[in-house]
Amino acid sequence: MTTTIVNRHERTLPAGSEVLAPSLDGLGSSTDRLWPHRDWPAIEFEGAIGIGVEGRHGPIHYRLTEYEPGRLLHFTFLPSLTLEPRGHHRFELHPVSAARSLLRHELQLVDPSPGVVLMWHLVIEPLHDALIEDLLDNAVGLTSDRAAGSRDTSGTAPASVGSGVCRTGWSRRVRLMRPVALPLLASLG
Repeated sequence: MTTTIVNRHERTLPAGSEVLAPSLDGLGSSTDRLWPHRDWPAIEFEGAIGIGVEGRHGPIHYRLTEYEPGRLLHFTFLPSLTLEPRGHHRFELHPVSAARSLLRHELQLVDPSPGVVLMWHLVIEPLHDALIEDLLDNAVGLTSDRAAGSRDTSGTAPASVGSGVCRTGWSRRVRLMRPVALPLLASLG
């Protein structure tokens, strides 16, 4: 029997998809305004966004295996020194209407080892959830009058799938573990 961990976050944005599409395509570039650089390890690519480019953030390594400009970035995980995940993470941007769009991030780990499952639930998941929620807050800031990086406290954003997500701020567990866990994860990469 195969075990799969699925973690999905999404946010409806107050602008058409064409407004955020350049930011999605600029992920990891010198002009990147989507990734929450202020609080998280940078996302880095070995070249321009395109099929086959390899990237990473912290100890997590991946290759871009599907790309539809302004709509889809699909990364397949690569083995690293510390993790050997099989699976992917992806960003999808969908038009909802002329004035609204949906940005979704999905991560799937296929048949993870017991050690990866334990590391996921204890360390990676709460940090991942907080990082992606910060990224989605930046997306809202880029498509509205709200400042990029400011927390969405309206409670109107769709709930995210995955434990440890706190819509009105970071969970206590993330606040307590972040100062220790981020340097540890960075040292593993």
